[in-house]
Amino acid sequence: MDRRGRARDGRRLTMGLMKRTTLILHNPHAGGGRSARVWQSLMRTVPELADCEAVRAGSAEGMIDALAQRLTQDGGDVEKVLALGGDGTGNLAVNGLLRAGRGDLPLGLVPAGTGSDFARHLGLPRTAERALRRALSRDATTARTIDAIEIRTASGSLRYAFNIASAGLSGAVDVAVEQARLTGGGSYRAAILSTLLRYGAVQARVEVDGEPFHDGPLYLVAMANAPYFGQNIKIAPNARIDDGLLEVVFIPPFPKWQLPFRLPMLLLGQHARLEKVRIRRAREVRIVPHEGFPPYDLDGEVLPSEPATFRILPAALRILE
Repeated sequence: MDRRGRARDGRRLTMGLMKRTTLILHNPHAGGGRSARVWQSLMRTVPELADCEAVRAGSAEGMIDALAQRLTQDGGDVEKVLALGGDGTGNLAVNGLLRAGRGDLPLGLVPAGTGSDFARHLGLPRTAERALRRALSRDATTARTIDAIEIRTASGSLRYAFNIASAGLSGAVDVAVEQARLTGGGSYRAAILSTLLRYGAVQARVEVDGEPFHDGPLYLVAMANAPYFGQNIKIAPNARIDDGLLEVVFIPPFPKWQLPFRLPMLLLGQHARLEKVRIRRAREVRIVPHEGFPPYDLDGEVLPSEPATFRILPAALRILE
């Protein structure tokens, strides 16, 4: 065997003997601070947590950078990544993984935030301790391959989502939830109602798979990889996380006097029956917002609105079930 062959075998042996590390992305601000309290409780009740490596930062972008740098510079020992928080924390983990080119690493979700709709869709335990114990016990052989959503803006920003990316009043709802520090089962519904009462329709041009789709007022355009957002609202009933397609849901504006009749249908996932609601499958959506358009909603995180392209990335991630 030549020296290069021995070197390769040496590296394989070193990797085989290397202690495998579980990274935990912990967002202490998730759920209005609930995640921080859950973390302290888990430290007392799950001793295995002491063997994991926590990734923290002072901002959302800082958390993405911290995770990406850890995986890029010294990520050979990482076995899996867990996100402790809600869908927003899962979004930060997904962005860190894909920014580092490590979508192959299994991602586990530990619900401790406001929404956690993707965890609900997967049927994961609703309590953080049970979900954490389950995620720690899983390995790469139990990971499911799923799609992701890529968002490229005109200014060159690149972001990702794994549950639902949306444009319209959903971004204003995210801002309302954050500003009011709303938590609990009805926080998104309360924010949706107050946003609809406070704002009118917003304006944008929408193209789907390169063809004109809408140009004018709207309430919402959701680019869905999974069915649920906004605390169990089934916005995209037929979305699948592994079919290589987005389910595009268009909600038109309607008079405010109709709110008592239309809003319950939306919250119950029956909005497909409403007049002028449009649902279709696509691989790419381009949105050109008009002035005053709210920020985009990416799994509960916000991104300033500007012309942007939302594209499905088939089989981009691996999720622990």
